[in-house]
Amino acid sequence: MMMIIDRVIYLMKSMIAKYIYQVFVVLVVHSYLFVFQPWFTRESFRSMAAWIAWYIFFCSYFTLSAFQVQAGYPRLSSDSIILRTYGYITYGVYLGYLAVPFLWELEVLLNWVCTETTLTLDYWVKYSDIKAYLFKLKCWQTTYESAYYLGEKQPAYMKYGIGGLLVLGLILIIWFPLLFMSVVTTNSIPNPPTGFTCSLSLTGLEPMVKVKVAQMPEGLTDEELAELKKQVKPNSDRNGSFFSNYTEFVEKFKATDIVKLDIYSDSNTLWEVSPAAVNHLMKVLETDSKEPGFNLTMRFEWTIQRILTRQRRIKS
Repeated sequence: MMMIIDRVIYLMKSMIAKYIYQVFVVLVVHSYLFVFQPWFTRESFRSMAAWIAWYIFFCSYFTLSAFQVQAGYPRLSSDSIILRTYGYITYGVYLGYLAVPFLWELEVLLNWVCTETTLTLDYWVKYSDIKAYLFKLKCWQTTYESAYYLGEKQPAYMKYGIGGLLVLGLILIIWFPLLFMSVVTTNSIPNPPTGFTCSLSLTGLEPMVKVKVAQMPEGLTDEELAELKKQVKPNSDRNGSFFSNYTEFVEKFKATDIVKLDIYSDSNTLWEVSPAAVNHLMKVLETDSKEPGFNLTMRFEWTIQRILTRQRRIKS
């Protein structure tokens, strides 16, 4: 905020305002550091290194402002010190200044508000943008002409050094996230099961067997996982693609992600079925007819719950 006020006073060329502002800031800073801050914190000024550093910074600011009050403001507004010289240093400093968010826009708005001009705001922004572009172009032209002759072919180290690095950077930006996500998956993070539920039902009826396991045992050891893979692989070799899917499924997980469960044969809930449904079921079981309405389909469903609300559901 102090920088903005200083900039406005500079653009207005008001030495009286600068003198009043200088005296006001000096009184406020000294009153805060030597009166109010020790009274509120119960700490002396000498015991706080941060206050001392802050005071030294403000003393430097007061000294430069005093020199500015003594010398006065120039009658005609001129460009900043950075824009008066052209070279690598000024070019880098100016790029750093432009990299600060909204700092250049703030300067342009302040210059338009505090400067007498016939340009509208949009034309003033275009004028400032052209001036900044010309400065960067002049810096690049000056440094370029000092190193090369006009019409000289670009050297190989410039083309393959700078150009090659830029091409490599673009390739990494575009394809590295895809490659990273394809290689590093969530399966590399331990994710043990936290719950298991299975049910057995007939088509159109409520599940007659429903088992839920809330407390899961510890995961398999590496030896048990190796034994499980040995049991699955021969079946996949003999029975083809049906068991090969299970082999690939087991290979995706670590030993801590797989548990061995013993499921009780008794259901945790009662079979809620109406008398009419029972009569229809008995009729279907007693007949050998293959007509529509006399076929039964049994459905077995199981759900594995894992941490982070990740669930896997397979129905067969």
